[in-house]
Amino acid sequence: MALSQYILGIKPTLAGMSIEPCVPVWLKGYTVRRVYRGAVYSIRVENPSGVQSGVVGITVDGAPQSGGVITPIPGKEKYDIVVRMG
Repeated sequence: MALSQYILGIKPTLAGMSIEPCVPVWLKGYTVRRVYRGAVYSIRVENPSGVQSGVVGITVDGAPQSGGVITPIPGKEKYDIVVRMG
């Protein structure tokens, strides 16, 4: 749990699922599946530039997301999230 929350940067908060990766520069990407408030979050992080931190874009179900916290929608059971670091 500590690995996904602090290194991979995926943490549940009161406001929603927070995504702020801080990874080794050699890690070009990873996927994580988390269950949060009864919904499944399928998260793919892409790091093509090999940066340690910094998010340039997040999409949720194909739509651009502003900010790094995914606010849960009542009744929604699945989220497909893509995070692009850079």
